[in-house]
Amino acid sequence: MDSSDLKLAIFAFKGRGTEYMSTEIVLMVHGRRLLYCLSSRRTIVVITIVLIVFTFASVYSIRHSSEAIKYFSVTDLLHTDFNTATKKLIPRLIHQTWRNHTIPAQWQDTVNSIHEYNTNSNNTFEYRLWTNQMIIKFMKENYFRFYQETFRKYPYEIQKIDAFRYFLMYHFGGVYIDMDIGCKKALWPLPQSIEHKASGVNVAVFPETRPFGVSNDFLISTVRHPLYEKIIHQTLSRWKYNFLSNYLTVMVTTGPLFLTLQLYLYPNKSDGTIYILEHALYNGRSQSFIRHTQVRLTAVELFRI
Repeated sequence: MDSSDLKLAIFAFKGRGTEYMSTEIVLMVHGRRLLYCLSSRRTIVVITIVLIVFTFASVYSIRHSSEAIKYFSVTDLLHTDFNTATKKLIPRLIHQTWRNHTIPAQWQDTVNSIHEYNTNSNNTFEYRLWTNQMIIKFMKENYFRFYQETFRKYPYEIQKIDAFRYFLMYHFGGVYIDMDIGCKKALWPLPQSIEHKASGVNVAVFPETRPFGVSNDFLISTVRHPLYEKIIHQTLSRWKYNFLSNYLTVMVTTGPLFLTLQLYLYPNKSDGTIYILEHALYNGRSQSFIRHTQVRLTAVELFRI
C-alpha cells in the first residue's frame, strides 16, 4: 500500500459527556472523499476495526514506502566507528516528567539507573525533570494559543503528558524517557551512532514495538524536527475528539497510535530523517539500551483528570 492510496484525513467522534450522538469517519482514497455517519451502536466496532486495519497498513508503509523513514538496526550500531563518529546533532539532554519533584518509590530504581549510566559518572547528559507546574508554565509562555485552545481542555492528564513530550522534542531536542523505563547501559553510543549514519541535520528516532507500530515512551530527536513541527502546530489541535473509551481516546489523540499514524502520513520527501529503532535495541533484552519495569500506573491514576 502506497501512502497516496489511503490517507486518514479525519477520524473524529463528536459527543457531549457520555451521550454520544454520531460518528464521522472521513477517508481519502485515491483522492476521493468518503464520509460515513454511523449509529452509536455500531460505532465502537467500526472504529476498532478501522484503526486496526489502518494501523497495520501504516506500519507496512512506514517500513517500505517513505524515503525519509529509515531503519536503525543492531548491525548499524555495531558497525559504527566511534573514533570517527564526531558529528553532534542531538542535544545530550534527558527529559522526564512527573507531577512533582518527589519520585514515586516504585520508580526510584529506573530513575536512578538513568543517572547512574548517563549523568553521574561521566556527565554525558544533562537531566531535566519536568513537573506539572513547570509544564503549565512552559506551555503558557511558549505555546499559549495551543495551551488555551487544546492543552488545558484535554480530559485526561496522560494526554497532556503525551502532548508535552512532543513539544519538548521540538523545542529542546534530546532524549525523552518515561518514568517506568530504566537504563541497562550508557545511552551515548545510540545518538552518536545515529548521528554518524544520518545524512542530514534533522533526525528523529522512534522505537519499534511489537506486534506493530512505534512507541512514544522513548524518543530521540534533534531540535525543531519537521515531524514534530507538524505535530505541535497542526495535528494535535485537530485530533482532540472523544473516541468512546478513555484508552482509545488517549491512544488516538496523543498516544502511540497517534504517533504511528503521523509517521505513516509523513512526506516521502522531507528535510527531516526519521529512524525506526530496531526492537532488539528497545525490548529490554541483551542488546537493548533500556528496560521496562512491570510497575505501571493504575487505570485510575493514568486517566485522572
